[in-house]
Amino acid sequence: MILRLFATLLVLPTVAVALEVQQVELSLDQDPPPDPLISEASLVRVGKPGKSPSNRTLLGLPYSAGLELRAGYDSNVILAAKDNSDLASNAHSATLGATLRGSLTLVSGEKGTVMVGGDTGYNANPSVHSADLARLGGYVTGYMRIKSLTVGVNGGATQYQETSPEWDGAANVGYGTVFFSYETKRHIVLATFGLTKLNLDSNENSSGVRFDASPRWWLLFEESIMSKRLELITRYTRMAALADYRSYRAGVLGAGIVYRFGEKQTAGTIDMDARIGHEWRIYDTDVSAAEREQQRLLSATGNLDWWLSSWVSIGPYLGLEHRVGSPQEFVNYDRWYAGLRSHLIF
Repeated sequence: MILRLFATLLVLPTVAVALEVQQVELSLDQDPPPDPLISEASLVRVGKPGKSPSNRTLLGLPYSAGLELRAGYDSNVILAAKDNSDLASNAHSATLGATLRGSLTLVSGEKGTVMVGGDTGYNANPSVHSADLARLGGYVTGYMRIKSLTVGVNGGATQYQETSPEWDGAANVGYGTVFFSYETKRHIVLATFGLTKLNLDSNENSSGVRFDASPRWWLLFEESIMSKRLELITRYTRMAALADYRSYRAGVLGAGIVYRFGEKQTAGTIDMDARIGHEWRIYDTDVSAAEREQQRLLSATGNLDWWLSSWVSIGPYLGLEHRVGSPQEFVNYDRWYAGLRSHLIF
């Protein structure tokens, strides 16, 4: 069985000024570093210890590789405020994107696995070139199994680069994560604890360290089948930026469903996923110290992949965002995006 390489990939949101921490944070949330607990290519399936995540080899080592292509529309690429009609009228754009990912399994056995991988991507917005963004990253993952318990670490780095002639912002992101999962035939309990270091060339005050703790729970609709599941997602975030007014605490509560119509990844199989989330965020101080900044972000995403063969799929994606609650009206915004994407597995 050829496993899905890709998790949900959304068009990266950006801002209309030199690279801001908000852009990188949303990129990390919506197109995060490879998560061994979510990637079916990294998890050892219940009751199948020691199985390789790939049946293809490179230099005698199992590998996974693929390309994702996207084309769509974004109603608010630069996250323009709802009450700023002039800026909002120029915030929409067609979107084009591509992401190339790959991983190589260095060690694979009944008790543990070590993998290395990387990805590179580019997102273009023809009507808002200041939002064009490229990235390049690499990571290493190692985990071991003790009966039904999986324990491991994941670390890496990603370079973000604005490509518009008007802007030359860049960001370096380094991250390290410890993860755990406990599996039964119908339930999987997961937890990740990670640190992310953000260095932004054009916004030093927003640079800093972000801590995330994310317990999750999956209910499998069928025994040992992760491609048919219900998800409950929670996350606590603490961002410690150089400036207090860019430091915050946040809590996230979400739910999702993942369902495969079909038995395996082959022609005619349809993979569907949908998720909703609600983030509550409170900053340490406000810029003016008049009122502490608070925000709520409501989001919903949906994706469908129709497999034309075991190595190519096509389908739509859709996302909605609604940020409210800030005492500063220029922070609140609405956004929706939609389009088509295709996965090519090598």
